[in-house]
Order: sequence, then C-alpha cells, then structure tokens
Amino acid sequence: MPDLEAPYYDVVVVGYGPVGATAANLLGAAGVRTLVVDRATTIFDVPRAIHFDASILRVFQSIGLADKISAQCRVIDQMATYGAQGQLLSSSSSGSGADGWADHYSFYQPELEQTLRTGVERYANVDVLLGTTVTAVVEDTADVAIRWESSVAEGAVRAAFVIGADGAASTVRKLAGIQLDDLDFDEPWLVVDALLDGPHDLPEATSQMFCDPRRPTTVVPGPGRHRRWEFMLLPGEDPAEIATPESIESLLSAYVDPVAVKLLRASVYRFHALLAQQWRQGRVMLAGDAAHQTPPFLGQGMCHGIRDVQALAWRLRAILHGEAGLSLLDSYQPEREPQVREVIGRAVTKGREICVLDPDLAAARDRAVLERSAWGQSLDSTMMLAVTSGFIDPGRLAAGVVPQPLVKGSRLDDLLPKGFSVITDAPDLVASAEPLPATLVTAPTVSTWLDAAGARAALLRPDHHPYGFAATATELEQLVNRLRSRLCS
Repeated sequence: MPDLEAPYYDVVVVGYGPVGATAANLLGAAGVRTLVVDRATTIFDVPRAIHFDASILRVFQSIGLADKISAQCRVIDQMATYGAQGQLLSSSSSGSGADGWADHYSFYQPELEQTLRTGVERYANVDVLLGTTVTAVVEDTADVAIRWESSVAEGAVRAAFVIGADGAASTVRKLAGIQLDDLDFDEPWLVVDALLDGPHDLPEATSQMFCDPRRPTTVVPGPGRHRRWEFMLLPGEDPAEIATPESIESLLSAYVDPVAVKLLRASVYRFHALLAQQWRQGRVMLAGDAAHQTPPFLGQGMCHGIRDVQALAWRLRAILHGEAGLSLLDSYQPEREPQVREVIGRAVTKGREICVLDPDLAAARDRAVLERSAWGQSLDSTMMLAVTSGFIDPGRLAAGVVPQPLVKGSRLDDLLPKGFSVITDAPDLVASAEPLPATLVTAPTVSTWLDAAGARAALLRPDHHPYGFAATATELEQLVNRLRSRLCS
C-alpha cells in the first residue's frame, strides 16, 4: 500500500485506446480528476476496429468531437451479404435515423485515437502517463492503490475508482483475478488493410460479406482510399503461410488488381466470443475488451466498450459529486451485460452462418436466409440497445434512447441539460419536473417516442436513456421523487 502522500485522483483509467480515451474525455468534461495510464508510448499505427454506428457518434457529440470525427469517416450506405453462388442474401440500407446521425460509419482507428487524445488535452483535470505499466491494484474500504512502473521510474497513486479499459489481455482484469467465460466461438481470420492506389471496381460505400464456402470473406470500405479484407482461414492452413505477400496477393486478386493496392498490414486474428464473469469488483470496473470480446460480424466490438464507459462516467460523476451513493455502481453490470450478451449471441449466430464450409450446408443456409429476409428478418437487422435492466424505474416499459431531431437548427442533445432532466411535449407538465430541469420539445419524433410509452414526459438519465415515463403531472412528481430517493440510497 503506498503512503498517503501518493498523488490522489478521482478515477484512474488504465488503457488509452479508443475506449480509454473516450472515458478520459467524458470524465474530463464532467470535472472528474482523472489519470490515464497506458503501457504504449504512442498510438498503435495500424487500424483494428473499423466501424461504429450512430449511437457512438452521439457519445462523441456529448464530448464536443462529433463534427470533427464524422468528417474523418466514411458513411456506410449499405451492408450486403452474398451466398455461396454470389447471390444477394440480404441487404440493409443505411440512412439518417432517430439518433440524428447516419446509421453506420467506417473510420481509421489511428486517426480516431489521435482526435480523442487531442480532445483530452482540453481538460486540465486529466493527466496522462504513457509508456507506463500498472503492476498492482489494491483496494481498501476508502480507495484503491495503484502501483506503476516505466523504463525510467516507478511510483504509486491512489484513486477513488479504477476503470480497466486495457484490452483483451487486460492487466487490471488479471490483477483482480476475474475469469472469462467462453461463449463457444473461436475462428482464425486473416485481416488485411490496404490503400487503393489505382482503378478498382469496389463499391464506395457498401460493406460486403461473401459467404462463399470456398473462403468466407468480408470487404469493408474505410475512409478515403482505405479498404479492409477479412479472409477466413480454412482447416489446416498455416497462419504464417497465409500471411505471406504471395498468399495475400492471390487472395486480393479476386477483388482488385493487387498492383493497385498498397498494403498497410496483414495479421491473423482469432475471432473470440468471451465475457468476464465480473465487470466490477468493489471500486474497480472493467470496460471494453477487458470485459467482453465480440466476433466482428456486426461491427459492435468497440461500440460495446464506448457504451460501457458512457455508462460508467455519469455514474462516477454522480457519486464523486455527492449526488448518489456507491450503490449506483451496482447497476453497471446488470444493465450492460444483457445488452452485450445479446449482441455477442447475434454476432456468433451470424458468424456461424458465414463460416459454413460444406457446400450442401451452405446451400441450405442460403435458402433459409432468403426465406428469413423475405419476412424482414435480415441478418443485418439493427442492434437492439434499449436499456431494459439496471438503473431504470421499476416496471418501466422497454424503450430506447430518446430520439434526436433537429430543434431550432440544433441537435436535441446539445439543448438538453447535463445530468438528470425531464423532456416533455406537454407544457402543463414542465412545472411538475421540479427540482429537475425540464425541456419542452414538440418535435413529432419525440412525441411519437413518448406515445409508444403511453406517456407525455420522460425522465432522462445523463446518457439520455429514459429512467422512467409519466402520463400526468402526478405521475411525473412521483417519478422524480422515486429517482431522488433511489440516488440517495
């Protein structure tokens, strides 16, 4: 245990990838004294994640970075899945949905990380230690002691809370002794990132999945000239052999003239489905790949992690500012795990359908998927991310985050107060929200959202998910009182 003279922080974030950097921005904006620690000295210079959806850009909007980040991305207009004979099995068109942004984006991860880190520099209350490894995390009743070492020094800090956002091989998770549950998916794939340097016939804004039993393959258009291919390894193939320049050239030649491609990287990864048994141990929380690993077939891996730290940031701010008790963190895993588990399950299902190598089974799969698509049950259906458990009013109807229309030329989130607040389309309910701030919004999309819940007002959490709904002034007053009592418990 370090002495009491060790520097003290409200939160230590271990890991400075996109999840940790988003956490640092959220906590910085909330006025939380934060230290970020990462073992690397610089941003990893090759892309890994490549997709996020509108809900994630909405998180970036909350930290004032959405416009800059969206300008660096490519909007994905369509996601298409093809069968064994090259026939279209399913296709989902993207647009601008209820979140106020395009549904799907591709991005270049090193550029995204740099933008997030530059965003962190706005906050004097956030410190960053790079080239630094955490060697011990020891909790007592009042705080957590963290020991660290670098190539030139070692030291210790104390913090009220620790977020382990340090990836799949998480040091924080290992130090806490938290085990991973295997959800029974483990397939090796070759991931190739390249820049197009010449003429090509690849679609500019369509993500393609080829369910060819000879070799399942994904092609994703990144921003600018960046393209990604993912090739499944076949049984018996040597990962070292398939990653040779000659093999890569052969694989790419089915899609593009290899001469017109500048290779950025080629690596074999094992696509896993794993879930930590505990996401919180006292004052230590896991987020992102430290807590769960999702096969990439729905593009939700990084998205999960950013939703994790969004869920943690507002809770930690409320606790640290004396607005809620430590028990508020009890709702973190019960809220997030069901969402993540569901999406992992759907990604595993899709992965198993994609990875069929037997031609007869592939033909049967194609018939089944075409049947399902005809009934509107595409493999590429939208993620269901409504909060249905955790920190919500008991008995609340399932509902997603409040939609975000333009209101008087501004996106709705930019007009809503920070913290808990009430949104209503009924002027006579505004006064019943006290002491919470209330926003009167008459946009049709918000009224439709309230109608679906049989309500005229919603009490919103800081992340704009509804805590609860009310149809009358009395119901709203009771709802606000229940929230205040629960926060103080």
